[in-house]
Amino acid sequence: MGLNPTYVSILRNIRGLLYLPPGKWNSDVVSWLRRRYRYRMLGVTPALLSEFSDRLDLLSKPPFKKLVYPSDVLRLFVERVSESIPR
Repeated sequence: MGLNPTYVSILRNIRGLLYLPPGKWNSDVVSWLRRRYRYRMLGVTPALLSEFSDRLDLLSKPPFKKLVYPSDVLRLFVERVSESIPR
């Protein structure tokens, strides 16, 4: 099982991970992070991107970087587990 090269690159260079509770966009925090980590990479999960799809213009530009799974096997595992969690 080989690792995704994009994953390895992100793992080496990431400085943080953006987490916002579902439905609670915080413009002040996002603006501060953009200024503070202007030249560093901050990870954004695919779930966060789909939750705040109306903000893709901000979240798809540096310093934010969409995170990827290290392998398809792990991605499928996470999808199956998340489907079984009651919401």
